[in-house]
Amino acid sequence: MNYLTIISSAIAVSSAVLSFWALRSRNLQLGYDLARSLSTELTSAEISATRSRLSFYRRGLAEFNDDVLNEYFSMLWRIERIRIGRQSLAEQRLVSGTKPVVRFLDDNIRWHIGEWAIHWPELRSRVQADLRLRGNEPLDDHESLRALLRISQEIDDLRHDAVAAMYELGRVVTAEQGASSEAP
Repeated sequence: MNYLTIISSAIAVSSAVLSFWALRSRNLQLGYDLARSLSTELTSAEISATRSRLSFYRRGLAEFNDDVLNEYFSMLWRIERIRIGRQSLAEQRLVSGTKPVVRFLDDNIRWHIGEWAIHWPELRSRVQADLRLRGNEPLDDHESLRALLRISQEIDDLRHDAVAAMYELGRVVTAEQGASSEAP
């Protein structure tokens, strides 16, 4: 083997390694950008106002109206977007090395998801009761609730009471779905 072949091979291998690390670094940067964006779904000024209104309603300090229902689903859909983004990052961990990004995201949303997980069953019960009082159909939130239930299971070190609340809510939703599928 001549030296030119060895040098050419070394350059080719070095280029491939550098390209891999550059791509991985870029993917990590994009992952952190996505994680920050997803975290904003729970911490922006807009969501702060929504969170406050839903909290006042849950505590009985505000009346039920269409805005409450819109904000109820808006919050669930935000959590769905976060879960979809988190799932995307988690599934890229082997190729793109996004495990630290998922950990970063979890660290930034853990408290928020834990709080929603604890209070969501009570909020949901109040909304359902007010819908019944108005003569409306029951909540059709089962699919959207799945994101909250799943992300509560996926985030490491989520408060035990939050996990327990989500487990119980999952049982209730499963029972409701079974009852609605048996209805004529």
